[in-house]
Amino acid sequence: MDSVNIKELMQASALDAVAFAKEQQIDLDGSIKSIEIVQQLLEQLRHESLSEKHLFTLSYIFGAYIGEIFIKNYGGHWFHQEKQGDEPPQTFIINEPYSYAFPGIVYLYLMGQEQYSLVHYFDKVAKQYSCDEL
Repeated sequence: MDSVNIKELMQASALDAVAFAKEQQIDLDGSIKSIEIVQQLLEQLRHESLSEKHLFTLSYIFGAYIGEIFIKNYGGHWFHQEKQGDEPPQTFIINEPYSYAFPGIVYLYLMGQEQYSLVHYFDKVAKQYSCDEL
């Protein structure tokens, strides 16, 4: 998948996250602060019995949403890596020299792994990146 297609796909997926949230009567405004709202929504959803397809879809669209917030504030671009060996296909943001797997972090959060708090991960990444600029 070329970089133009993955960029467009992730932007469209972020809009899907906004639409999904709106169906739940939740407004997402694309701000860093809205990541807390996403985490609260996903906290409710992860206690439901979600199919693997639903888990993947939620991970992808909300990972795209958080990733687009990152790109808007810190730069970078989307990169899609096809399946390699036992590793499934993955989508990252690359902002040299770092890469950030927001869809993967959302997936782990939905699977009940609290150490992958979306707010904490984003803050940690933002602080790391900000420290590099000093």
